[in-house]
Amino acid sequence: MKNVGVLYSAPKIGDIIWQLPAVRAISEHHKQPVFFYFHETIKLDKIVELQSYIKHIRKNSFNKGVKFIFDTYKLYKNFKEDQIKYLYILEKTKSAAIAALIANIDNIYGYGIGSQKFFIKNKNILHKNILRLNYPSQTKEFLTLNGIKLNDESPFLNLSDYKIGLKNKINAQGKIISIVVDSLEKNRIWPMNYFSKLVSLIINNYNVENLFLISLPENKNLVEHIIKFNNFNSKLIDCSQESLEKIIDIIAQTNLFIGNDTGPTNLAAAFQIDTISIIGPTDASALKSKKIIKLTSKYYNKNRELGIERHGDNFDKSTKEISTIKVEDVFSKINEKLNQF
Repeated sequence: MKNVGVLYSAPKIGDIIWQLPAVRAISEHHKQPVFFYFHETIKLDKIVELQSYIKHIRKNSFNKGVKFIFDTYKLYKNFKEDQIKYLYILEKTKSAAIAALIANIDNIYGYGIGSQKFFIKNKNILHKNILRLNYPSQTKEFLTLNGIKLNDESPFLNLSDYKIGLKNKINAQGKIISIVVDSLEKNRIWPMNYFSKLVSLIINNYNVENLFLISLPENKNLVEHIIKFNNFNSKLIDCSQESLEKIIDIIAQTNLFIGNDTGPTNLAAAFQIDTISIIGPTDASALKSKKIIKLTSKYYNKNRELGIERHGDNFDKSTKEISTIKVEDVFSKINEKLNQF
């Protein structure tokens, strides 16, 4: 069998979730599961490896500078050990292409933008203007150019074989809601006071057993503010200091997920959980999941979906736009979903 590898080096969970449909499409094209190479910061090993289209995963730090040499050598070793014959690089990075060339991989497919074009073997390459599109759209263009059909653009992670840790199981009779209240980018964060009022509306109007509040450890103050605003209601669970493994298990058991346009929101949708995403001055069209309800402001402009030179270089960096999305509008969407349960 001629083993197939797919590589994507972005270090964020949301980015890797967006690429899952492409990985699945490549697997379907070759009629076999693939080796998947991604960034070591992505802690989704147990779930990703359970997917039917994944044969094995490998992780790398994809460093620049001096460490670039060591990471490229590690990729070379991985490619040789995995006996890769086809490698698809879902971006313009050159380290993977160099490692693949040294490993004598017969078929190296990449965007072909910049210096990468000297190390790949596909004749059809993308023009640099493709970088103006969002990442899923870039990848779709790449697949199409190389004769691979993308049948379903909605990210999906099958949890049927996933075992939730015994310590992380939630015993609840009522509804379980999770909310992510922060983001790595400040312009994506809905105001803390808005989240506080939204949580109050939810717990006062619905039989919610637990409402999990998720944030990065350094943003614990956001969660604490929401809990204090709601008089330390026992239904509210502070998850700001929990491990990513536990956060994943909580999301997997959630009935409804609400949050900013960030990694956990994309993960919840990939788990096929009903998800409401509050979107600021970013690109709503990048969210391809069928499970996401997108809430944008009245100032949302589709022109931003195409960057000037690179995707996102025309986004407003302030929180002004996301602050115009009203609490009542978000709660209205929550009403619609919770009334369906």
